[in-house]
Parts: sequence; structure tokens; C-alpha cells
Amino acid sequence: MPDDLGRYIEPVAEALFGKPTSRKSDELRYGKNGSLKINLKTGFWDDWEAGQSGGVLALIEREKGLKNGEAIDWMRSTLGLDIEDRRPQQRQSAPSRAPDRNPPPQDPPRDEPREQPKARPQLVKAYDYTNEAGDLVFQVCRMEPKNFLQRRKPRPDDPKEDIKGGWVWKRDGITQVPYRLPELVEALADERMIFLPEGEKDVDNVCALGVPASTNAGGAGKWPDELTPYFKDADVVVLADNDPQTRNSKTGELQWHPDGRPKLPGQDHAKLVASKLAGVAKRVRILSLPNLPVKGDATDWIEAGGTSAELYRLAESQAMTLAEYQVYLDLTFKPKAFISKFGAVMWGDPRGNRKRYEYIIKGMIPRRETVLIYGASQSGKSFFTHDMAMAVARGGDYLGRKVRRGIIVYCAAEAGDGFVDTRFAGYATGKGISENEVLPFFCLTKKFDLFGNEQQAIDLIAEIKALVAMWNQRFPDDQLELEAVVIDTFNKTTPGMDEINGKEVGLVMSRLDRIREECNCGLWLVHHMNASGTGPRGHTSLFAAFETAFRVGKYDYTLKDAPPKIRDGDRMRERRFIQNTKQREGEDGEVTDFYLRGVISSYDEDNQPVPGAVVEWIDTPASRAADKAVEEIGIALTDQRANVYRAIQRALEENGVPTPPSLGLPKSIQRVVNSRFIRPAYLKYFAAEDDSEDAIKKALSRSNDFLVRNGIIARNNPWIWITGKRIKGEQRRPEPPPEEPAPGDVVEAPDESGDEMDWSEIGDDVGEMPPPSPAVEPEFAGAME
Repeated sequence: MPDDLGRYIEPVAEALFGKPTSRKSDELRYGKNGSLKINLKTGFWDDWEAGQSGGVLALIEREKGLKNGEAIDWMRSTLGLDIEDRRPQQRQSAPSRAPDRNPPPQDPPRDEPREQPKARPQLVKAYDYTNEAGDLVFQVCRMEPKNFLQRRKPRPDDPKEDIKGGWVWKRDGITQVPYRLPELVEALADERMIFLPEGEKDVDNVCALGVPASTNAGGAGKWPDELTPYFKDADVVVLADNDPQTRNSKTGELQWHPDGRPKLPGQDHAKLVASKLAGVAKRVRILSLPNLPVKGDATDWIEAGGTSAELYRLAESQAMTLAEYQVYLDLTFKPKAFISKFGAVMWGDPRGNRKRYEYIIKGMIPRRETVLIYGASQSGKSFFTHDMAMAVARGGDYLGRKVRRGIIVYCAAEAGDGFVDTRFAGYATGKGISENEVLPFFCLTKKFDLFGNEQQAIDLIAEIKALVAMWNQRFPDDQLELEAVVIDTFNKTTPGMDEINGKEVGLVMSRLDRIREECNCGLWLVHHMNASGTGPRGHTSLFAAFETAFRVGKYDYTLKDAPPKIRDGDRMRERRFIQNTKQREGEDGEVTDFYLRGVISSYDEDNQPVPGAVVEWIDTPASRAADKAVEEIGIALTDQRANVYRAIQRALEENGVPTPPSLGLPKSIQRVVNSRFIRPAYLKYFAAEDDSEDAIKKALSRSNDFLVRNGIIARNNPWIWITGKRIKGEQRRPEPPPEEPAPGDVVEAPDESGDEMDWSEIGDDVGEMPPPSPAVEPEFAGAME
């Protein structure tokens, strides 16, 4: 069962968020993805997207900035909830049994005890809201200290616990009506001008002048839609209070509407009422009474000598339409310069005013965005990530790309102290730098929990900021920005998290986003491959959350067409690769090979060498010689790939056309074929009779990807052609010279109106099909991730 305040969770939630996205018997859901759950059974809420939870008061504080007693006062005044005072009560005399619309002042319901008790509110004035016949509907009670509550007389079906002192202090079940409704109905029947000031006291004072007036319950910013029909065909003048711009109660900062206009409670209320009555009332105008003091209202104007005749004169001479009144406010109160919260840029804005898309490593790693680096165990993903991070700390270039030098904070949650002991030394040895060289690279060696402990995320942010400040304080002539925080690995920093649970993954991702946003840096996350080898492990939302992703893997040397190994001293090392599988800006699919070169990182206590490794990108004489051998011998094709290759040859022979000049291809490429002819050629000549549709599709897709990636064929939608690259076992034949057209022949341009290329028929775009799945072969025992 919910606690005393928990039973109010439903009306509080609906007041804060409106209609729920979904509803069950004991649960409400809010948000596009239902991320905010309201548990009606326990009285608690949980926002997995924001990583927050709590009770009723915590929810009000989060949404309204009101704490404890302020929140309870809001529940009473705004929602009309009856909340008992838990403090010891003094003995009071029994209430009179005789009905009384204005009983002696009494204590309203109160709730939470406070460490420093305040004066208990006293009822100062009760304003009757009646129906057309004058029967009481409800009362608005002005309390001191200033506050307004609503109450009504009990009904037979009201629970006894809701009745306090002969009243039900709730707005639930109250039908809203305009103030002084019987007089309003009479004035409307006489077609008199109706004035609408803000508040019951002002209405009473205006009516005392003999002028018809009314208002709504609840004060500024409230105008229930059920009041609007009462003013059909009326001539209405809304009297605006002269309020100053509101300020944040905690910081004192001025407050603004999203469009940059200042928040003015009284003036905004006048605009709200006028907008609600537009199209219903015959005429609606707003009057700003002259010479009002700050926070002045109709009562102040009357006390300064205002009369009914002057009020009518001002209504005819100075009252403004809603549009005119907005212009008046814009001239009187300077709007705040608009600053888009969502980075709005209008087409045609000067190019110099636009924020450029920036990179840490040009064309490869964007600044201040999230990057996912994933691969199977022992694939070398941590070696690659460390190598790239060191390139940023050192500056210069990386893989021929310009690097923005900056601070790196590397969270080595998986390797811990061993990361510093072996990787630091191995990198220094392999790259020929001194371990004594000071670089803006900080390694955090202790584990932390981003899933079960929000405080650790907060502490991590604080430490990262301290490290950046420490560097810039220590090196005033080498001021740097934090470029990236590396989390290595994801699962080691999220113990107990269910990786396939979207809610739990979302909670952690929200904390990672917080790290990136508060530290104003990029975030690189190292993660494991799923069991099928098709992508990162865990819920699909994980991959979707990243702007850039790299797969790290090893080639499968059980396959005949695996690339040659690389000689490293007296050993042959396996080739590994990084593949850009996702790039929000720019092209993905690029594959770059490397190997792990063995080094001696240090010596142990017995003077025995400690093995280590360092990333070596394949651009050495040995690797170039190996590539040359492949070029001379030719690329080996499996039977399936050879069949697809021959199908392309057949399609070129049967349906090929002269190469269109618009393709700009070398003269050696004399014929191209429309992609729509590849599948029929394969089905006609090479597919087995019992091949399923799925088997045919996979054969075409995978083989096409391999042939394109290895440069055997190329394509430019919708054309495909054979490049002439050597195929192992295939004898090269010279291409016949192109036939010269006979004199007078008309040379027709090739038909380029074929179907749009559908690669589901042939193969996926380059980069969508990952390289061969890696075979796990332990190397550098003790040095691998």
C-alpha cells in the first residue's frame, strides 16, 4: 500500500504531465517510449531514461522546484487535495452544527511536520461561487500567510475522512463557474460591458462602482474552458495587473518564455483570458490601467480615485485587441535575444555563423560525440583504442589523417593496473618514445559501476574535470581541451546490468550521455561482439545510440582466400582489421588492416622479458611485398564466389553495353552491364535446382561484397563492370578492340533507364557486410585484452 502521500501520486502525475501515454490497473506510463512509470500501488515513480526515481514530493520537486512544505502547499492550493497535518494538534471547540458560508476563521488541513514550525495559516476571507440561482457551488478561501484554497460542502457519497470541519477541501468534483454568476447573467442579458480583473477582491471593488465584473477561481494563469461559454456574444474588457518579470525563487534569475518574451504573471493572464474568449465573445479587449504601481491592480487604481465613468472612458479609448496588447508589451518589456536550445540554423544564414562539424581525427572520429568500438575477445580492440587515444594525446596525424591534440581520460576498467604496467611500456618500446615523456593521457585503473550506482557517475565526472584542470594548471603554456573519455570495457563498468534489457541499457546510456555533456568531450566505448558475430553485444538501442562505430576483428585463416600473414621477426602474425560500420557524417564501410607486433615491454624480477604488443598498421616493405605477391598470383575465389563472378561475365557477354562516357572509366573498361541482369544470369547458369530463395540471396550478397571489397568488380548505380584484377587460376586474355561503326551508322547511346539498383537482389553496399568472422588464436600471452 502507498504511504500517506503516495495515495496522491495519480492526481499529482496527471496535474504535472496530463493524460498518460498508457494506463494499467496499477500503473501509468508517460513519455514517448513510456520511460516514466507511475506505480499506483506503491505510490512511487521511476524514470529509467533519466535514471531517477522517488515518491510524490520528489516528483513535485523535480518538475516544479518545490520542496517539502512548498510541494504540499502546491498540492493543496492547485489540486485542492486534503492533506492532514501530522503535527500534534491543540484541542479545539466543536464546530457549530448550523450551516454558515463564512464560519469563524479555522485551521485548514496541513501535512508534514517541520523542523522549524511556522505560523499556522488562518482563514481571512471566503469568496462564494454560486450557480445562476445563487446556490453555493464552492468557496475560494484566502489564507494568511497568503494562499488560496478551494472547498465545498460535503455530499452523501464523500468519504468521512475527506470531511474536515464540515467542508471538503478538494477541487475534485467541483464544477467551475464564474465569480458572481447571478449578477453576470443579469448584466449579459442587459448587454452591458463586462470587466474581468484578476482576483475576487478586485471584482468586488469594481462591482462596488456599479460596474459588472467577474473572474475565475485559481488566480493568474488559470481559465478553465468551462467558463468560456458564459461569455458568448459578450463585450469583454480584461483588466491586466501591472506585474514585474518573475524571477527564479532559488537563483533570482529573470524568467523567460520559450519565445524569448519575459514572464509577466498579470499581463500573461490577461492574454490567456482574451485568447480563450476570442471567437466566443462579441468583442474582447485588454486594458492596462494607467499610473499603476508595480504589482498594482484594479483595487489600487480605484483607491487612487478611479471611478466608473473613468473606467468606461478608458475602455473605449485605450483598451487594445490581443495583437495590439502584445505589441505594447514588446515595446514596454524588451524580449530576450533568442538562443535556440536545439541548435536551429536557417538556410541562408551566413556560413561564418554556422557551427562546423568537427573531428578529433579528421574524417574518422568526430568531436564531442559517442563512438563505439566493438569486437570479439582477443580481436585487438583495446590495443586499437589505446593506440588511437595515444595519437590524440601526442598530436600529429593518424592513418594519414589530421589529429586534434587534446587530453584523454582512459578508464581501463578491464585491465586495471596491468594496463599501465604492460601497455604503457609496450607502446613506449614499440613507438620509440620515452615513458618519462609527459603526455595529456590519464589512465583510471579502478573499476566503477555506472549501472547500480549513480553517485559513481557523478564522482567520475568530478574527477575527470579535476584532471583536466590539473593539466592546464600545471602546463599554462600548453592549454588543452578534454577530447575523449574512454570506457574500456562496457560490461566491466556495468556489473549486474542485463544487456538485452532496453530499460537498463537506456539507464546506463543516459549516464554516459551525462558524462559526455558535462565534461564537454567525446565518449569512446569499448564493447564485445555478440555471439553470432553480426554486431555489438546487447540490446539494439546500444548500437543505435552511437554516431560512429568501428568493428575490430581477425581474419579467418581457415578460409582459402584469407589474406597472407605478416612476418614479424621469426613469427608470422595474423592480419587484423578495423571496419567503420557506422559514420553519421561521411561514408562508412572503410576497412584498414593492422597486426600486433611483438615487443618486450619490460623485464620481471628474474630478468625474464615480459612480452607486449603494439599496433602496426600494414604499410611496411614486408606487407607491400606480400600484397605484390597476391597481385601477381591473383585472388583466390571459393566456388560460390567464382560462380557469381562468372555470372557477371555472362551478363556482360549477353547484355553488356559500351561504357557510357559519363562514368569516366579507363579505356580498358570497354563494357558495363545493368545490375538487373546479374541475378537472371546466376539463376540460369549457376544456381542449383534445390537452392532456396534465401540461399540464392545470401550467395549473391556475400559474393558481391567480397568482389567489390577486393577490387575485382566495381559499380556505379546501375552499372557493374569487371576491373581486370587478376583472379587466381584464370588466364588473362587480351580484350578485343572495340568495333568501329560503319560509315553512316547511327551510334545509339546505351539505355541507362534501367531499374534502380536493388542490392537486395545482388549484394549489400560496401561496408554493410562485415569482413570474415575472426578465428580466435591467442597471441602475446598475458599482453592481450
